[in-house]
Amino acid sequence: MKKVFFLAIAVFSFASGFCADGPKIESADKIYVKPHEISISENGMFLLLQNTWVAIEALHADEVGVYAARPEIKLTWTCRHCNKENPWYVSECQHCGKR
Repeated sequence: MKKVFFLAIAVFSFASGFCADGPKIESADKIYVKPHEISISENGMFLLLQNTWVAIEALHADEVGVYAARPEIKLTWTCRHCNKENPWYVSECQHCGKR
């Protein structure tokens, strides 16, 4: 399902011409993104923002393009088995070894 969602976003972005080089459009509550600035993993979705990957809740689209709501910077995820924090880039808990 995630692959289909990401493919749909990529197709929409390319079709709308949003992948062209140009300034990133930002507003008080939206950050418009390009496909290479998004990472989807089993730990969630992440946005490359000022050379740092930050967790985001969802992606949205409007007449301008694909955007994320301004994210709260969270570079960790909590294991649902042991409730310990882990870096965003690991897929297994560094404490209990579970996913």
